[in-house]
Amino acid sequence: MTAVGLQYWDTGVALEIVRFAGANRLLVEFACAGRSRRVEPYSLRRSSSGRLLLYGSEAAANQVEVFDVAEMGDVRGTSTPFTPRFRVELAVNRQSEDVTW
Repeated sequence: MTAVGLQYWDTGVALEIVRFAGANRLLVEFACAGRSRRVEPYSLRRSSSGRLLLYGSEAAANQVEVFDVAEMGDVRGTSTPFTPRFRVELAVNRQSEDVTW
């Protein structure tokens, strides 16, 4: 069963949660590679091999990391805000950010 309003984009992961969190500058939580992650979401992109990737930064890290969406589980938004350290490409026409996704 799919929650109303969520798009899975043929991935099994509710990516609208990630997009909403990024556009509203909120952290997302998910499981990946056997660990629980708390990430500032910045961008969703397709690799040259067709895999969907989330570019984000874990709260304690000072760099962007790449997460394979196919390996992410239990994705949920939080109410914890973040101040972007990199360009957020999940937003629509925010000041100084003209990228739409």
